[in-house]
Amino acid sequence: MAIGGNNPIPSVDAASTFMLQYGQFEATHKQQLESVGLAKPLWQVLYRKLTQESFDLGSYVVLYESEQNTTDASQPRGITEHKLCLKQDKLAAKSNVFLVDHAWTTTIDTAIPQLDSNPQLLERMESLTGIQYVPPKQVGLDSVTDEEIEQNVPVVAAQANVSEERARELLVSTNGNLIEAIMAAEDEASGNDKVQQALHEKIMGNMAGQDDGSPETAWRTRNYSCAQYALGDDKQAMDAIDLRVDIGAGVDSKDVQCEFAPKHLKVTAMGHVVIDGDLYANIDTKGATWTLESGVLTVSL
Repeated sequence: MAIGGNNPIPSVDAASTFMLQYGQFEATHKQQLESVGLAKPLWQVLYRKLTQESFDLGSYVVLYESEQNTTDASQPRGITEHKLCLKQDKLAAKSNVFLVDHAWTTTIDTAIPQLDSNPQLLERMESLTGIQYVPPKQVGLDSVTDEEIEQNVPVVAAQANVSEERARELLVSTNGNLIEAIMAAEDEASGNDKVQQALHEKIMGNMAGQDDGSPETAWRTRNYSCAQYALGDDKQAMDAIDLRVDIGAGVDSKDVQCEFAPKHLKVTAMGHVVIDGDLYANIDTKGATWTLESGVLTVSL
């Protein structure tokens, strides 16, 4: 390397080596470079940046939050609400080419699960973009409240024949899932995994047949609350049930799908599965309905 003034000047040998190597690069990638429409004066610039691993886009642009961002605080903020702005007054067309480090290949459907499951990827993307990721609220899967747990403590205690203290512990460990809590208690007592399915049916059957003189029986699980009642004059028939799910005020009715089968129910909201499982008894699919009001989905069976 020769030195001229304050700037290093490549020697003849170095220049010859560069041109030889660049010639091989151009011969190999000419068709690709032409197909993407990269101006030929930038081919050498691209080659230099590739060989030097020069990622200098940050010297020219910066990410700014868009002034037209949504004001809905319930919606997660993300990179789509930012725009790329020049640090300088202008950048002439076809005057430069920039490398973008390939950090992540994803899709809209898989992006959030990938970020949630890979802390290293999340940390890297936050560092690259300068944006802190805020996980979106999962539809229908909010943590159960203390009040909801207390409401179900007597039910678990009676169904599983355990103390209210143990019932409370089981409800907390299953995030308020009533059936899972009762099954866990029974499993502790029996120690037999083979009775799980029969036990599940027993619990649902007991709930369906509860009779305390009240015209309505209500209970709550982690994902939804239920109210069972009589449609006609026979108050003991208990032939109808409402399931209520808090799916969030930002969900529109067009984003909800309910699929009714004689012994199966599936509910999705904004692509998220809220309920998907077998029912205890057959339902009249023609009479099954659902409504959405103030973020609460009510399914009537």
